[in-house]
Amino acid sequence: MSGKRGRKPIIDQDTLFDILKGKKEHIFDNGHLKPPSHEIWDDIIKELNYAVPKKPCTSLFYKTEIISKDNSESENTKNTTDEDCSTNVNDVGEKSWSKLIIPYKDYIEFEPFTYKLPCNFIYKSCKVRKDSSQSTYFFTFKAKCKDCYSEIFGWSNKKPSKGEALELNILAKDTSKDNESHNSKRPLRGTKRDIVGNMLLKDLASIWHRNAASTMVLGQTSPANLYNNDILRKSKQQYNEKTLGITIKIPVDSLVELKRNSTFAGSLHNIGIDPFLAHYWTGHQLLIYKDICKQYAKLSIYATVGLVKKIIRSSLSLPSAHIFLYEAVISTHYGQIPVSQMLSEKQDTLTIFNWLTNWIKCGLKSPNDAAFQWHF
Repeated sequence: MSGKRGRKPIIDQDTLFDILKGKKEHIFDNGHLKPPSHEIWDDIIKELNYAVPKKPCTSLFYKTEIISKDNSESENTKNTTDEDCSTNVNDVGEKSWSKLIIPYKDYIEFEPFTYKLPCNFIYKSCKVRKDSSQSTYFFTFKAKCKDCYSEIFGWSNKKPSKGEALELNILAKDTSKDNESHNSKRPLRGTKRDIVGNMLLKDLASIWHRNAASTMVLGQTSPANLYNNDILRKSKQQYNEKTLGITIKIPVDSLVELKRNSTFAGSLHNIGIDPFLAHYWTGHQLLIYKDICKQYAKLSIYATVGLVKKIIRSSLSLPSAHIFLYEAVISTHYGQIPVSQMLSEKQDTLTIFNWLTNWIKCGLKSPNDAAFQWHF
């Protein structure tokens, strides 16, 4: 790198300081800077050999870093008795203008800093005061880390107005460098659990976990808000049940409730308990099939295992057999479209024939061609 320095300033800083120091008694008027139209500025410009115009002279005074070197000398000459302890208004104004002033071009706007504390805070108490006149704070809360026992205190000084955000202050110990002692996870509940569950409706738990971990650096311990896949899958299941209105936890009874009392009434048709069986298709699927059947229609049936968990029956906790998903799709020039589905614990020709027969009874025409394929 070269050792080049910047351009030499138009006015030497020491020269400017000496000029302003000599005229400091005339620059201020009752603690306020005199306007640019005052004759004092003409005298200053004249002493500066007209190096700067008159108009920006005042702004130059603001932007120049001025440290009052004679404050200590003037304070020593003053009488420090109790009768003379009161400060004049002019002195206060002079001191306020003599402080170090940072030029605007050198001002750096600091970005908000995120500490990312690894603590798993367990909130113990939360208080809201309706009458702020009888308390120091409007809102306070306390929490304690489950791993390192570090405490945190948060407060809000005043109640926010309508439409105004709550200004919250937090006092906590900086534990950002103590990652090894933190292993537990924060509880996923409330509004955040619903938000995560909604995000997982069209995504896998492993993909969500991978995206959340993408902001971590090499060697960083898993943070307290990076939940494991089991928690994510459970939140997804509960959000699905909440969306569908499922309150009964028995799978077969839940299907009956969906068939009789939900927005899916008319889509679920036949339900069996032992062996398990479920036929379902929508009215929209029937319309698609009827429209395609006006021409040559080819129906393909796919069977897939491993998508549905086994059902536990009786007090002996006996598991069911493997439950297959059968899907009938119709072939078109722009792809395949599913038109009917079946979940079945029993795998034989009669079961498949019964499913397709009940489907055809809905006023459908038999396909011109049919094919069957298994997927394990």
